[in-house]
Amino acid sequence: MIAEKPSWIRHGEHRFSPLIFSLVASGLPLAVGIIRELHIDDSVSKLLATLRDHFGSVNCVRWAKHGRYIASGSDDQVILVHERKPGSGTTEFGSGEPPDVENWKVAMTLRGHTADVVDLNWSPDDSIMVSGSLDNTIHVWDMTNGICTAVLRGHSSLVKGVAWDPIGSFIASQSDDKTVIIWRRVTGALPIELMVTGLSLRLDWSPCGHFITTTHGFQKPRHSAPVLERGEWSATFDFLGHNAPIIVAKFNHSMFRRNISNSQDLKTASVGWTNGTSKREGKDLQPYNVIAIGSQDRTITVWTTASPRPLFVAKHFFTQSVVDLTWSPDGYSLFACSLDGTVATFHFDVNEIGDKLTDAELDDLKRNRYGDVRGRQGNLAETPAQLLLEAASAKETLSKKTNAVPQSLRPL
Repeated sequence: MIAEKPSWIRHGEHRFSPLIFSLVASGLPLAVGIIRELHIDDSVSKLLATLRDHFGSVNCVRWAKHGRYIASGSDDQVILVHERKPGSGTTEFGSGEPPDVENWKVAMTLRGHTADVVDLNWSPDDSIMVSGSLDNTIHVWDMTNGICTAVLRGHSSLVKGVAWDPIGSFIASQSDDKTVIIWRRVTGALPIELMVTGLSLRLDWSPCGHFITTTHGFQKPRHSAPVLERGEWSATFDFLGHNAPIIVAKFNHSMFRRNISNSQDLKTASVGWTNGTSKREGKDLQPYNVIAIGSQDRTITVWTTASPRPLFVAKHFFTQSVVDLTWSPDGYSLFACSLDGTVATFHFDVNEIGDKLTDAELDDLKRNRYGDVRGRQGNLAETPAQLLLEAASAKETLSKKTNAVPQSLRPL
């Protein structure tokens, strides 16, 4: 593993504080909250563009998966979607800085929130975006026309994290009201009680769709990231060991498989860190997930679901809280940013986190579990009352058909 801290990432003469950032899946530009787009390469790293269209602090930056758009959420209550145009960019009048290398323009302005927008997430096919805000709501946006198609009102306090199910059936949100809500397409939502507080609660879904890792859990005397299992939506296990609240959990977008040849010398962290499992049970050839976790204790941990201890613990890289994480397109590099205004990168190899499953293998795994997941779109229930009505209606309809309702057909 190789760790780096690019000292050239600065805002003017001072380092800026990147609250959230994202890598484009098709290449290696890095979007960092202010917004600045950076080119990360083995030989050359440079600033490509600075986007200055928000009137408040930028809280969230997310690339669309196809790489054409950058979406950002801000204290100005607005979501801006930037699109790259031909030619070079411009520079702020009187700044004395050279023009941007790339030309990015606002393609959409999404208005509807009445407080700070703190998290964003694109749907698996980039056709829909979901946003979380300090106005206690989640907005669902049709990205073909920029229209808000639903406002989800299940939380009683600040919404600080949103995540799309990679299968396309659910949205997860986490709030200061101490709940995670799993928003089910058409027929429901499930509130799950968790202890939460803090600036951001960036939960994430595993690429296989089976797990959601949430943030700000606590098991005395350690802070944890509770993991919910699909279907039961109960806390199956926790990533445990941080000394301060966990801010962000970020699954690698790929799954991995460890070869017998590189599994026997696997090194993990010492006692004090655990994910609640105890055995590998000879499953070295089974696919597993890799996840990075960032905390207010300024530490980053990297875990695999194949081991009860973290693969990697990064300390002393930051002087303030870790606030966001993202993985490179090839799955072997992790990028982290902190409130101290710096970014750190960690590069792993095959012997450390395993062989990456191909896209076809990952698609086959999801298809075997959930059927054909392509094009799964639909409506979302917007209030708990609507969920109850829909559940009651579904139950009544089923009871008319048969007195013995199969468990698989019952509303959650």
